[in-house]
This record gives sequence, structure tokens and C-alpha cells, in this order.
Amino acid sequence: GAPSGGVPSGAPAGVAAAAGATGGLDGKKIAIEGFGPTGPALAAAAADQGARIVAVSTTKGAMMDEGGLDAAELRSAWAASGEAMVGDDADPAWKVFGAEADVLFTGSKTGAINHETAARLAATAVVPHAALPFTARALAVMERADVTVVPDFVALAAPAVGSWPGDATDADAVIAKATGAIQAAIEETSDHADGAFLGACYRAEAFLGTWRESLPFGRPLAS
Repeated sequence: GAPSGGVPSGAPAGVAAAAGATGGLDGKKIAIEGFGPTGPALAAAAADQGARIVAVSTTKGAMMDEGGLDAAELRSAWAASGEAMVGDDADPAWKVFGAEADVLFTGSKTGAINHETAARLAATAVVPHAALPFTARALAVMERADVTVVPDFVALAAPAVGSWPGDATDADAVIAKATGAIQAAIEETSDHADGAFLGACYRAEAFLGTWRESLPFGRPLAS
């Protein structure tokens, strides 16, 4: 779906976040945990930037291919079979977390990555494609392992930016504004001493402090 400004709610914005976190996706390997309705668009947008899709998972299992899964074939498989697109001989869904990838997109459910799963990750960056996909303990484990962790409120910010398009008058301009804002936020916070996640939280809280007397309790993490 898309908000009033015309920005898709999932895919291109998540890819923009991943590109900002990794210095661009050309030649990078990606895995998509929780491949769902926005999965085809996410895969296509990543492939358009030169990424190689090495693993995807649904609730029915995982497909893994170091040589790369074709984005167009993934779209067709999803349209034809939905969650069963992985086939009857699929690997267990949890194997996607161990895929050797530069970026793991995650978001099958709240808390999809807990501290035990985080310890098994092979990806070097984790980017949400849905809200609250990792726990506070998982974040601590990932940061100790030097995994770049993008917060969901940055990766999924396109609808919010698109709701106030400013001078952007068509869909392409709104998308460009949204992806630019997301990448700028990531570039500003990625080298923060407390990690990219908390750096982005501090940035957001500073903004909230300009118009709120008090901040919301806690940080955007699953329990």
C-alpha cells in the first residue's frame, strides 16, 4: 500500500535504509526474513540496485541460493503460491538467519530476532521491513558483534515523510524525498559512539524535544 504522498510503505524505503547502512547495495548479498506481501517489491528494489538475493523465508520454510534468487521469479512464485512459494522441500524457516549476507531484512513478527537468534546471525547489517522485529537483548548481542542495526522508525519512515511532501508534487519526487531523508538520517547516526540504533534514537528524541515537554517511555524494541 501507499500513503497519501504516494510512497510505498515497505520496499523502496527499506532498500534505501539498507543502502545507507552499507554504502550502497551494488554487489551486496541480501536475505529477506518474513517474505510477505511487500517481499516482491523489496526483492525487486534491491535487485535494481545490484544486490544479490541469497535467501528468503516465509512461514513455510526458507529458500537459499548463494548464486542468487531471481526477483522476477520470486514475484511470480509469491503471486502463485503465497507462503508456500518455498516448495515442499524447503529448508526450515530459521535457516535464513544464518545466511551469509551483507544485509538481513527482517520483520515476520514482533521480536522475530531474540538474543539467541541474534547470536547465530551471519549478516553484517540488519534492516527492519516491519515494526519491532528485534528485542532489546537481541540489540545488545548484535551490537557486541559489530552488526549495524537500523531502527524500524528510520527504515519505515517513508509514509511519514510522504505525508508532508512539501514541494514534491509527483510520486517520483515524493519517493526521492523520502529515500533521501532516510539515507541522510542513517549517514548522520551510523558512526555514533553508542551504535547506529541509539544514535538514531537520540536524533529522534532531540527532534521530539522541540515540540513535546516529555518524551515517550522507552525505545522502539520488542520485549
